[in-house]
Amino acid sequence: MEQVNFYRVKVQDARNRELKRLKGITYLDHVGSALYCESQLENYLQELKSQVYSNPHSRNASSKHTTQTIDQMRDTVLQYFNVNSNDYSLIFTSGCTDALKIIHDCFQWYNLQQDTDEFNSDKDTFNSYATEVQPCFCYLEDNHTSVIGIRQAIPPSNGIITCVSTQAVEMADTTNNKIECQPLNSDNLPEQQSIQASKKITTTDNFTINHLFAYPAQSNFSGRKYPLQWIDKIRSAQLIPKCVNTGKNDRWYVLLDAASYISTSRLDLKRYKADFIPISFYKLFGFPTGLGALIVRNDAAEVLKKQYFDIVALKYGFDCLAGIAGDIDAVCNHTFSITRYTYQSMLKLCHYNCQPLCQIYSENDYSDAIRQGPVINFNLLDAKGKFIGYSQVSKLAEMYKIELRTGCFCNLGQCQKSLGLSSKDLLHNFQSGHVCGDNIDLIDGKPTGSIRISFGYLSSIEDSNRFLKFLEECFIEMPINNDNNLRETDVEVEKASIPKLHRILLYPVKSCKAFEVKSWPMGPRGLLYDRKWMIVNESGLCLSLKQEPNLYNIRPRICLENKVLILECEDMNSLTLPLDYDISDNPVVSTSICQSRVCGDKVNAIDCGDEASLWLTKVLGRSVRLIMQRDDSKRSSRIKSSNDQQHSLSLANTGQILLISSTSASVLHNFLQAKTKQQSTITSISTVDSLCDRFRANLIIQGSQPFDEDTWKSIMIRQCLLTITNPCTRCHIICIDPNNKMVNKDPLKALMELRGKKMQFGVLVAIENHNCDGSSIQPLIACGDVIDIISRCT
Repeated sequence: MEQVNFYRVKVQDARNRELKRLKGITYLDHVGSALYCESQLENYLQELKSQVYSNPHSRNASSKHTTQTIDQMRDTVLQYFNVNSNDYSLIFTSGCTDALKIIHDCFQWYNLQQDTDEFNSDKDTFNSYATEVQPCFCYLEDNHTSVIGIRQAIPPSNGIITCVSTQAVEMADTTNNKIECQPLNSDNLPEQQSIQASKKITTTDNFTINHLFAYPAQSNFSGRKYPLQWIDKIRSAQLIPKCVNTGKNDRWYVLLDAASYISTSRLDLKRYKADFIPISFYKLFGFPTGLGALIVRNDAAEVLKKQYFDIVALKYGFDCLAGIAGDIDAVCNHTFSITRYTYQSMLKLCHYNCQPLCQIYSENDYSDAIRQGPVINFNLLDAKGKFIGYSQVSKLAEMYKIELRTGCFCNLGQCQKSLGLSSKDLLHNFQSGHVCGDNIDLIDGKPTGSIRISFGYLSSIEDSNRFLKFLEECFIEMPINNDNNLRETDVEVEKASIPKLHRILLYPVKSCKAFEVKSWPMGPRGLLYDRKWMIVNESGLCLSLKQEPNLYNIRPRICLENKVLILECEDMNSLTLPLDYDISDNPVVSTSICQSRVCGDKVNAIDCGDEASLWLTKVLGRSVRLIMQRDDSKRSSRIKSSNDQQHSLSLANTGQILLISSTSASVLHNFLQAKTKQQSTITSISTVDSLCDRFRANLIIQGSQPFDEDTWKSIMIRQCLLTITNPCTRCHIICIDPNNKMVNKDPLKALMELRGKKMQFGVLVAIENHNCDGSSIQPLIACGDVIDIISRCT
């Protein structure tokens, strides 16, 4: 498809100028956050350099300038939505969720005229009325979790909470009836309350019951756009839940979640007069990230207890948007044309047997931008019609530098509906260990979430084509050629013998090159000194090979006799550091205690000083520091052993020790060699050992049947009892050649084809009996040691 230009400038020209930082990345998560323009930041920084901004509550000149800037920006934002301060007020917040929290904290479910003598003398009348006509929070099932959280604010003794389906609202809208639904908290309903909305209620003019109806302008799950015409019907009490009795003074308010919608669609608040509209500016133009707003219709402001939060700086985001696109209608046309092309292309993707690759979760055919936003939510199927886990798709996408989103997207209601999951299924998933944000993507063959791609105003048709190419290369199954096809059991290997320890490798500095030894002691966290150090950036974040392949230039060695760590790099003098620091005994050493994180865990560490920092900064060409895990740092594996014990971890990601089999690697190597003959684009990896090096294992065994290690439960090496805690699911690190740092996608793709959807290779191992006799002697293992298989998985 040729790119249709809806903008003032060519999209590719704008991308070349404003998005130079992408460097080959295909960004497909615009619903999560838009990409900011580089000129946007440059102009904003220039503004800060040339102007003085101060506390707006002071009374000096710069303070007045700040106040005027804030007021002007409020007017600019309101004008963007075709209203002014006579119609709406704008409250700056720290984000969309904070805007919703204002509703949660400040929405008054009752308006009381407490100064009247009639009310003070007739509280029994109010209490009687309040139990018969109750405030209601009604929300569409397709809503962000932050919106659903408002139900916690409903009065616990007598409020009604109800979740309505899209179909029920559409039916009520079509037939001019009320919405069929049931209260979620039916215990709050008094037995004598009639469900009939026509029931006559005796009321007083001294108070009003306020009800709130929340729905999104655009689903953050599927991109479906919901009718804005619902707003007037809800506010006039025409389109409301049937289970709610409404008094003559009661009022219905509409909370319209517009965070996803406004990034590519026009919201005209003069025409569609929602009462409360939470928005996020980073979803509109990427920056500033910590800024949102709650837009409040002035006539509805009386039901909010006053609380305000001001902030500055949006002008240049609007300037970029207008300068490139012209207006939001052009953005809508641009993004929808790319989305429709992608959707139609995905429908055409099929395996060799005509089984479709993509299962797309959508309630329309992407033919109308009024009903559909630039979002596609889907899962992938193999040639047998079985689901491919979204975690696997995410890992392969990362290898292709494609950034997308997986999971349920903080929208459990629509996720449950789209995936066809019952409440029983959700409970089963939770009992199986699945929680939000984990990698458990399939349970009993059913997906626990899905994959979402979304386009923004700086997306291009090339983004779509790169994504479609990724799907074709990684997931389309072709006819099997029986002469060339290989599987685990088809490859010739040496006759199975007693498994022995073939190689021992440790990685003293996380993500750097391996240090190979013939024998080595075990420690309480695995191999002694394995991943005890790591390199962090100026923010204290750990550098990984995914971000910095040049870490492979650093060759660590450990000399146990001299108790030193030696770092080497070509064309550099080596750096020697002590294995341990005692700050109290060595105050002259330039070190400090610090904290960092590995896989979300807080790690207590010691900064190894300025000399190490300068050496590593010169090697990597960026400012970094070296830190060492302290012995008293408490970090445990999330995976428990057979005796329900958690194991202490070094700075490794998930396990103490990684074990692989060279026999299993031979199968994968032969598979790659066969692929080399079939496809000239496949690059051969010369030896089995060079392939093993990519897996960054600690122990490499030899002699067993291919993949026999997958069945082990516990093993013994000399006097060391080891428990297999989990299979190791691989990521695209195995695509990086440790010797030249070149990236070759074939090992990961071959592993997926050979071993199936989870791409597992090797097992994570934990030591169970370190110093079990209380001695200070570290148990030793050596190459050639026999692997005694104590037990196997049943």
